[in-house]
Amino acid sequence: MRTGHLKSVGVFAAAGSLLAFAPATATAATARPPQHCTVSVEGGDMRCFDTYRQAIAAATGGLVADAPLDVEAAMADPSFADRIDRAGETVGARVGDARPGAAAAAAAVVLSTEYEHGSFGGASLSVTGPSACGSARWQLALGADWNDRISSYKTFNNCQVRHWEHTDFSGANTGYQVGDQDWIGDLNDRASAIDFTYGESPTIAQLLKDCGKATESCDFRPTGNASYSYGGAHEVARGYNCSSVAQTRKMTWTEQTSGENSVSTEISVTAGFDFLEKFEVTFKASYGHKWAWADTFAEETTLQVPAGQVGWVDRNTHLQSASGTYELHYKSKHWGHYVWYVKNFSGTGPVPQEAGVVTWNTRKMTTAEKNAQCKGRTAFVVAEPGGEGAAAATGKAAARSAATVSSGR
Repeated sequence: MRTGHLKSVGVFAAAGSLLAFAPATATAATARPPQHCTVSVEGGDMRCFDTYRQAIAAATGGLVADAPLDVEAAMADPSFADRIDRAGETVGARVGDARPGAAAAAAAVVLSTEYEHGSFGGASLSVTGPSACGSARWQLALGADWNDRISSYKTFNNCQVRHWEHTDFSGANTGYQVGDQDWIGDLNDRASAIDFTYGESPTIAQLLKDCGKATESCDFRPTGNASYSYGGAHEVARGYNCSSVAQTRKMTWTEQTSGENSVSTEISVTAGFDFLEKFEVTFKASYGHKWAWADTFAEETTLQVPAGQVGWVDRNTHLQSASGTYELHYKSKHWGHYVWYVKNFSGTGPVPQEAGVVTWNTRKMTTAEKNAQCKGRTAFVVAEPGGEGAAAATGKAAARSAATVSSGR
């Protein structure tokens, strides 16, 4: 929410005291700020740069000097987040080193990068702190340049963040989130403040997005046997016989069925993530059947429709399901551990290139159907599937369980 306040920053320590800092000196009203900025929760002026690489280099005191030039490239680089976290560990070690000059470098820990647009695009604001998120909790009130501007964000160094509607940390908020969020949801372009605390565990979505990208290894281990079921009969083709004699027609139909998984509310099965591919490979190796998260099936069905009747083709899609655990190993500690597990993950998808059970039916047309389909016609009329007397096509499998997260060493 726009408040009209000048930029201010503050730090909220574990003891609960809130320290205010003087607002930064404003630049000329006509000057356009550079695109990529950094700001510390400990106070001080916002610093802005032409590239994301320059901003990260300044924020980390040169510990990460080769970041991608722009934010989109940074999000696509699987090693970038790991380098930011390693830099955070280095800063933490320097803080704890009592030798003279050991902590002299002007390095800070990157807590998050906030993005102007959804999917991590546009201008960026990297928020820094004195250490990785742990016992301390920090608060940042956004200044005029970034008030009501954030659309997506990514956290680093074991931090979870909560975005607030107002600069006094009141109003609507996002709740705490760990990892990357490509859309801030209802607070899009409405966030005026952020608070940071330790993220004890990542979300399931964050771990699965890291699988094969930000991890040293990621494996899916199935549990028990695969199971098979049918998704329910639904209509895939329809025709109206408006003639005065029985008609035999070959109905060609095509249907795409998409699968679902137990975290489908967070991650789409069609998004191309590595963990989905690992599930496919492991399923085939374990059960001897090919897996597909989506399948397009085409067939021709002969339909015999008496005069004055409607005929339709039903398909009952054959589905397969499996469940198990993802085991993820990181090169460095993530959220306090090297190893994380996503347990009770399950997937349900169509058996690839199998028709399932296909049947056809006929019945007498209603008066409304005759008026809609046969007015001025004396032939066989092919229509879109769905309608009175038949179930609508779902084209989707059903997820059947909820996944959980746990850590290893």
